[in-house]
Amino acid sequence: MRLSRQRRMVLELLWDEKDHLSARDIFEKLNAKGRNIGHTSVYQNLEALQSAGVIATLKHFAGYSAARGARNHG
Repeated sequence: MRLSRQRRMVLELLWDEKDHLSARDIFEKLNAKGRNIGHTSVYQNLEALQSAGVIATLKHFAGYSAARGARNHG
């Protein structure tokens, strides 16, 4: 999987956050930091990162977090 600029932004946010984040949280936090990314791009990148095993979906919490050891990818 190619680590695009947008995927890197999403991953860096997940690594830096202490809490699990929803896709909406990710969208809002990135845009508040001046990182222009659309809702669709957030969802597409989350899906790609999850498929690659880099992040995990926490259905019980309805949020995302970086998978253990994810900093070693890319």
